[in-house]
Amino acid sequence: MIISKIPLLFVRYAPGSAGNFLISILQTSNKLPCWDIQVENSKGVPQFEDCFKNWFSKCFQPDLENHIKYEPHHPYQLDFVSAKHSRGDDLSVTEFVRELKNRQDQLFLNNIQSHQQTVMRLNKSVVPQWGLGNPIINIVVDKPSKKWFYKTRHIKLFGKDNDEWICKENHPDFLMAKYKKIQFYNPYRFQISKFAFLKNFVIGEPAILPFYNYDKLLEPISNRYCNQHKLLLSNLLDPNTNVNIILGLFEQLDLGTPNKKLIEWACDHYYQNNIAPINRTIRN
Repeated sequence: MIISKIPLLFVRYAPGSAGNFLISILQTSNKLPCWDIQVENSKGVPQFEDCFKNWFSKCFQPDLENHIKYEPHHPYQLDFVSAKHSRGDDLSVTEFVRELKNRQDQLFLNNIQSHQQTVMRLNKSVVPQWGLGNPIINIVVDKPSKKWFYKTRHIKLFGKDNDEWICKENHPDFLMAKYKKIQFYNPYRFQISKFAFLKNFVIGEPAILPFYNYDKLLEPISNRYCNQHKLLLSNLLDPNTNVNIILGLFEQLDLGTPNKKLIEWACDHYYQNNIAPINRTIRN
């Protein structure tokens, strides 16, 4: 069977801007395979809501400093591509599928064969060649959300150990907890001043700069071949708007009838455990 297009749904966001929160809620749709196999297998049965709540609660805990150990992660064998870096961007659809077959990634292959959209993270402005033609939800870090975004990145993604700043995304202790093995060996310890740390990593990391400006984010020509959906981070964080924003995405993306009650529960849980605590530290 010749595959001309891989059915995908990209959620594009700067790390720390609630992308995994949105991804998790979207996967309550029967049309999107959930990253958690137990949750996916429970769809359509009475236990589904409890199963989803259990998974979601484990992924978004009050322990924000160790959040990266618990956050949801896809179950696919995608070491040959990167959501953030350029690795694998030039692969064709045929080459991408071949890599999946080489890794015996039956979960992803089943999604393709059943024409179900696989939800993928995207943390960069360029759309990989193998993903062209698919819809993209873009979370833009607007001015009202910046303080929360900076503080969240500081607490969740970075830290300090023995007078050195650390990047948790690349630190062995966090990688082992999240992936069970270390695949890449990027620098994760930095002996620099607090000012340099905040400027170069928390606020001004080159990879996150395009997410401050929607037009800048869509500059690469590859974006012309995808249907773009814009979402302001401040609206996703606001308990007065986030539910309706998400319900609107279900309609725009034809994801079926949303479970509004479950979405309301998830938004409240995330607000109480991941938004409000950060807001309190900002005020203090």
